[in-house]
Amino acid sequence: MGDDRTGVYTVISGAGVATCEEWLEVRGTGNVVENQIEAFGAGFLTAYNLYVFKGKNVARGHRTESLILWADRLIRKSALPR
Repeated sequence: MGDDRTGVYTVISGAGVATCEEWLEVRGTGNVVENQIEAFGAGFLTAYNLYVFKGKNVARGHRTESLILWADRLIRKSALPR
């Protein structure tokens, strides 16, 4: 556990520290790690919606699967080449 580089938030071990490469490795496997990472993402959006977002629902009009596919596209674009 430790602060990020700016000292703004604390990173706790678990699904929230998964790298892009780890996400891509487990996507589509249906294993417990994939489920943990997806649950972390849903929890993160829920907390963001409650404490940060100024509207009613940051995910308005989107189902969980479409948000996961959005994350897939973003992660594939930003993942470092091997």
